[in-house]
Amino acid sequence: MEFNQAFNISRGLEHGFAAFKRAPLPLFLGGMLMQCTEGGSGNSSSSPGSIPWDTDGGSRDMDYDYRMDLGELLRADIPPTADLTELIGLAGVGMGFILGMVLLGVVCIGLLWVFRSWLHVGYIRTQSRSLLSGEGSFGDLLSGTDRLPTMMLWKLLKMLITTGALLVAAAPGGGILLFGVINENTPLLILGAVVALLLGVPVMVYIGLGLAFGEHAVTLDELGPTEALERSWELASGNRLHLFLFLLVYGFLRLVSVFVGLLMLCIGVLFTVPITRAVTDTGFTSSYLLLTNKTDLDQLAGVPD
Repeated sequence: MEFNQAFNISRGLEHGFAAFKRAPLPLFLGGMLMQCTEGGSGNSSSSPGSIPWDTDGGSRDMDYDYRMDLGELLRADIPPTADLTELIGLAGVGMGFILGMVLLGVVCIGLLWVFRSWLHVGYIRTQSRSLLSGEGSFGDLLSGTDRLPTMMLWKLLKMLITTGALLVAAAPGGGILLFGVINENTPLLILGAVVALLLGVPVMVYIGLGLAFGEHAVTLDELGPTEALERSWELASGNRLHLFLFLLVYGFLRLVSVFVGLLMLCIGVLFTVPITRAVTDTGFTSSYLLLTNKTDLDQLAGVPD
């Protein structure tokens, strides 16, 4: 089937919703776990650069006077300076704590990488089985062990490609930005950031679209990492604009699901986001199955309502 026919936005949603109704619990759980393990940011509640009191006289509740003349400074009791051994010990404890936290972070990221790779295989299999037979189950969702090493290698390869492409694309803007920092030149800082964005974003979109089919090639075609890369790039070649619009609409629907969930006393996010994620992901899998001729339209359209 031609790409434009396979990646039909409305039909993908129709198939995704029909498959979700046949296997709601495993697809809901898969969508929720995929969303939760996708990453996040820890936003600090404190504003950078703020100070807890006024240094020139205190606040309404406390009145501190930090001004001290030279005489008072000389008469003040100054605690004895710690010896070198104590300072070295404190430095060692601090360094050990930092290294321990770094190591803990690396271990957590590694475990998350393994879990997400395992889950992604089972999640795609659940979608495919729900589309083809309407019998997706928790057994399918938990069946990713056999393809785990390959999926891990694929995700590593994907990360290296995207990171390398971003570094190369943003290098000119980064150079301007660094030059602006060294010379404390604000216009150069702004120019460098703008150039980095203008060069980096299009390259990341282009590369990301070329890698969009890798997980499905690893799971459904049982290809190795490099073969999945070739397969994904080949499928996206000449079809990036249509694929971009397809993913843009599905991404917009996910964003809408967040706002709808927030309007439902915020707790609705726990339901709207995983459901929308599962339906759109299954719609993408449906389009992939059609594109790669693993099934025909009648079979997918025949998923019971």
